[in-house]
Order: sequence, then structure tokens, then C-alpha cells
Amino acid sequence: MADREDMMRAFTDILPDVIYETDDAGIITYVSNAITRLGFSREEIVGTMVRDLVYPDDMTKVDECFRGPVVIRCRCRNLKKGADEYIFAEFYSRPGLRMGMIRDITEERKKERALQLTRDQLFQSEKLASIGQLAAGIAHEINNPLGFVTSN
Repeated sequence: MADREDMMRAFTDILPDVIYETDDAGIITYVSNAITRLGFSREEIVGTMVRDLVYPDDMTKVDECFRGPVVIRCRCRNLKKGADEYIFAEFYSRPGLRMGMIRDITEERKKERALQLTRDQLFQSEKLASIGQLAAGIAHEINNPLGFVTSN
């Protein structure tokens, strides 16, 4: 059994996402080497509660992880040393296993926001173009009778 557990832990260490295991209270008992990409060593994270890593407003989402199989997106704090901003992470969890995965999706969120901003700007420019066409149509309708009156 110990060989199998060693093999599974070695496998989790090569994955790009952070794999963690908790006890029933939500205290992290194992974390994969991917945590080093976020600026931490394993020793700094083991013994920490999962809840302590999450932005307070997203705490109810984390509680869902311990109630049933779920994928949540939330903001994490204190996960990048020296970074003032929160990272966004996806938590995959299945309570019966007391394990989960954390994927840093900060760049993905930035791209989504940039795309949404571009969509909003396009929508705004389309509205302005429509208003311009409407104004041109009104000006044309006013100009036609006015041209007839001034020419006669």
C-alpha cells in the first residue's frame, strides 16, 4: 500500500496543477510540488486550512467543496509571494476522497475580461453608428422639403 501511495504522490508531483489532500477539518495534509510555482514550499502550505487561502467573499464556495463533488472558481489570497493581487483559482473537489486540485486561472480571467471589454466597446460603437444613421436619415427627411421650398 505504501508503494502505491508513493507512486501516486510521485505522479501528482509532475502535474502542472496543485494537488492537495485534506483531513476532515479541511487542513491540508499533502500538497504537490506545483505549489512552488505559486512561490511556496510544501512545508509552508501543509498544516494550513483550505479556507485560509481563499478570499473571504468566496468562502461559501469553498464550503461547497466539502459537501459534494463540485468545481468552483474563486479568488485566492496569499498564494503568490510578494504579489499584492489575488490569484483566481479553480478548485476541483470530491469530499469522499478529501482531495482537490487548484489551477491558477489568473491569466485566463484577464483574457476573459479583456475580451468582455472589447465586446462592450464594439457594442457601444455599433450603438453610435446606429444613432449616426438615424440622425442622417432625419437630416435627409428635413432637407428634402426644405430644398423644395427654397428652390421654388
